[in-house]
Amino acid sequence: PAENLRISTRRPEALDEFQNLGIQCFYHNPQLVDWANVIFLCCLPSQLPNICLEIQTHLKKDHIVYSFVAAIPIARLKLLLNHTSILRPQYQCVEEWVSIWGTNKDITAALQDPVILQATCPFSSAGGITLNSKWLEGVLYTVLNVCTARDVPHLQALQRL
Repeated sequence: PAENLRISTRRPEALDEFQNLGIQCFYHNPQLVDWANVIFLCCLPSQLPNICLEIQTHLKKDHIVYSFVAAIPIARLKLLLNHTSILRPQYQCVEEWVSIWGTNKDITAALQDPVILQATCPFSSAGGITLNSKWLEGVLYTVLNVCTARDVPHLQALQRL
């Protein structure tokens, strides 16, 4: 549900589409981190050091940081954030799906387009994007670490997986 999503951006007024769906959009990165369990980093590499400086003291041990900033290695992110639960997908794009990008003019329409959804689903063998197999391993370890940090019993943690 939309109330489970929040976006911190320098220009929240540019995200009317999301706000109309009930997603809160604002510009306050520490506030977002204080609220969230999973933090998605989507920014330019040049913006990352300042964002990390803003949020690092707000990260808790059980927070998961998912970085889409491909140019920054995870080891560097760990230093910038002073945090270890960091994931970053390693995508590989299939050439035959290149033509679908740009077919929609807005994000909401793209997220409802079945062709784009199929092409961007890394778990679909028919999709245009695949993930490195190590990514799934990282997700599993991250979930187990979060469960351990929250004192979730082992059997219950395995059931969640």
